[in-house]
Amino acid sequence: MEAIMLRLLQACYWWLVRLLVRLRYRVEVIGLEKLRDLHGPTLVMPNHPAYIDTPLLLSHIRLHGRIRPIVYAGMYRRAILYPMMRLVEALEVPDLGAQSRNARERTMAMIDAVVAGLEQGGNFLIYPAGHIQERGIEEIGPARSVAEILERSPQANVVLSARGGYGEVRSA
Repeated sequence: MEAIMLRLLQACYWWLVRLLVRLRYRVEVIGLEKLRDLHGPTLVMPNHPAYIDTPLLLSHIRLHGRIRPIVYAGMYRRAILYPMMRLVEALEVPDLGAQSRNARERTMAMIDAVVAGLEQGGNFLIYPAGHIQERGIEEIGPARSVAEILERSPQANVVLSARGGYGEVRSA
């Protein structure tokens, strides 16, 4: 019963986010029909030109089952966002800019959690570059979490998504 209530609360939350996003952005999702018959574990991997990307994507793209975002600790731990992170069951990825053994261990635990979730048929949203675009181009750089996840989860579907223009979401 608790799980049903959580799913209902999440659905209401994403409906509200979608409504609020429409007040500011004109969103057109191109290629959504390609996702209707997609079954099994899926990694949604968008580009990341702005901080609004996660709410835009998660409020407009539907897969069979929920999509859990993987969120940078600096956003995840913000007091105003933390309750929402818990509601959408986001996974936290630590700040690796401040190198520490603890951050590396927490990153490996996050990768293990995503791999386990994919093995159970789950869906995740992860930004391959691991950060917002700088200079208007997506630079993956040394980020390797996605490569490790895909290496350990070859059964996962991959959905690439690019946001361009004014609130446009493209999925392939």
